[in-house]
Amino acid sequence: WCGQVGAPAMGDAATAALPRIQCLGQACPLIELTGAQQGSALLGVLLIRPEGSLFVKMIGPRDELLAEREAFVAFVQSLERVR
Repeated sequence: WCGQVGAPAMGDAATAALPRIQCLGQACPLIELTGAQQGSALLGVLLIRPEGSLFVKMIGPRDELLAEREAFVAFVQSLERVR
């Protein structure tokens, strides 16, 4: 995802230090990237489980995307597993 917005790659230490939010009952890393490509930014959440993975990503102009950060987090936290 870093390359999609022109941000430098994240190492293990940076990845481990990411803030976490709840998604489907599990603490998941919240990725916030801003890059050099036309003022773009990315918000993303990764949930990796043995029974399946979930990736939620929003990408767009930095100012517009960051203005919707709270809504993105609320959306991710509202997800429920359908049985």
